[in-house]
Formats: sequence, structure tokens, C-alpha cells
Amino acid sequence: MTQIDDFLADLVRQPHRRTISSYNPSMNPHKSASHPEATSAATPDQKSLGTTVTNDNSDDIGRLSFGQALFRGVTLRCPACARGRLFRNMFQMHAECGECGFRFERAPGYFLGSTYINYGITALTTTVSYVVLHFGLGYSRDHLLPGLLAFCLIFPLVFFRFARSLWLALDCFFDRVGASESMSAIDQKKSRQEVSDYVD
Repeated sequence: MTQIDDFLADLVRQPHRRTISSYNPSMNPHKSASHPEATSAATPDQKSLGTTVTNDNSDDIGRLSFGQALFRGVTLRCPACARGRLFRNMFQMHAECGECGFRFERAPGYFLGSTYINYGITALTTTVSYVVLHFGLGYSRDHLLPGLLAFCLIFPLVFFRFARSLWLALDCFFDRVGASESMSAIDQKKSRQEVSDYVD
């Protein structure tokens, strides 16, 4: 009876040790003594389950200005975080940002629109050059056509990366909702993966 009375008295004096919401393994001397590793592992595990830590760039996309979109497009950087690189080499893109995880090709055929940017810049530059050089400076057409033809073949290849990068950045600027939802889905996937790793 004495042991039962002591146990009940302990419950009355320290009820916080028996509640789930405030339970902390480090506050239980019996568990800490028998399993010392449980105390040291409690803090990171509680952070993983209690507070979701994500690299949330959806707010950054929501505040993306037109100037920032252009700058990130010209510098071939991720439109979400401005840190990750888009291309691994001259023509091959990364599937997603290495810094924030933002997926670049959000749908099949997503970068088809970049061909219009590439074609438009090429056509505009060729037309303006021909008008200025032929009508302004008096160069003959026979001298201009070979150079302009070579320009039309080479420039689209050089501008290929910039056309894709600008298309991606401007799409994130004009379609903020779609880009933010894509970023949020990535953050949720990371959170579920962190919880799954913890449970395993």
C-alpha cells in the first residue's frame, strides 16, 4: 500500500509528466538512465515531426518582379531562388533546381514557347540589321545576305539557353499561381519524405 500511495502522490504533484502534449524524453529520468541515446535523439526527431522545416520559395515567386524575372532569365538562374543553375552544359538542362528543388519543365512540351522567343529575337535582329546596314549605311544586298544567313543559322543555337531561361522566368512572373503551387507541392513532398525517413 505504501508504494501505491507514493505513486498516486507523485501523479498529483507532477501531472505534466503524464500528458502527451508536453512529454519530453529528457524529462523522464528512468528512460534516460536505461536508454541514454533516447535523450540525445529527441531534439532533431521532435523538430522533424513537430515543426515542418521546408525551403519555401513560393513566397519568393509571389514577390517576383519583372526586373528580377528578366535578370534571372538572362543569367540562366533558377527563377524561384536565383541560386541554382538551369543548364549542365550547352544544351542539356537540369530536371530541377539543385538548390531549392523547383522543377523546371512543369509539363510535357513546356519549353515549346521558348522557340517563339528565339525565333522572334532572331527575326527582329536580322530585320533591324538589314534595314540599318542597307538603307542607312548603303551596303549592297549581295554583301549582306550571306552574313545575315549565317547569323540566322548560328544565333538560334547560341541563344537557345537564354530563350529557355527567359521563357521559364517570364512564365513564373505572369503565372505566379501555377509556379507557387508547383513549389508548394515540392515542399510538401520533401516534408513527407522527411517524416517517412524518420518513421523508417
